[in-house]
Amino acid sequence: MSFKLGECGGDLHVKSGTVFYNAQKISLGKGVRLGNRCDFYVSPRESNKKFPLVIGNHVHMGHRCTLACIDSLIIGNKVMIGNDVYIADHGHEYRNPDMAIIDQPVTEPKQTTIENESWIGASSIIMPGVRIGQHAVVGAGSIVTKDVEPFTVVVGNPAKMIKKYDLVTKQWMKI
Repeated sequence: MSFKLGECGGDLHVKSGTVFYNAQKISLGKGVRLGNRCDFYVSPRESNKKFPLVIGNHVHMGHRCTLACIDSLIIGNKVMIGNDVYIADHGHEYRNPDMAIIDQPVTEPKQTTIENESWIGASSIIMPGVRIGQHAVVGAGSIVTKDVEPFTVVVGNPAKMIKKYDLVTKQWMKI
């Protein structure tokens, strides 16, 4: 496997079959762990950012994850991402019935952010423009279509909050 990342903080562990498209546009922090057969796709389209795809320090990502980015996909520090997760900053247009969907353009990118210390459960999908707050948990199989508050747990399709950490009582409260 041969690739040249835009930035790499060192102590990178990449399992077999992982692919970086336009690796020079990707910044990986220190101590990143990537599972088997992950795909990191950064569009060749021009971006106003030096590194449209940024992954922080000590991020652990499971097997078969896909990150698709045109302009801005940011993953903070100490984030855990389960197997088979899909995260993107863009979608695909479909609304013109006179044109095959494959021939239609991608949607305009919207910054997608996963803040520090969060956990994205296996087989979850994070839609474009979503912000996952600090220390938030996304339950396995969830589809996240809107922002997730810090210190909360969300589950389902679409993902809904089921718990929130109370900073005063220092307990997780059911919603």
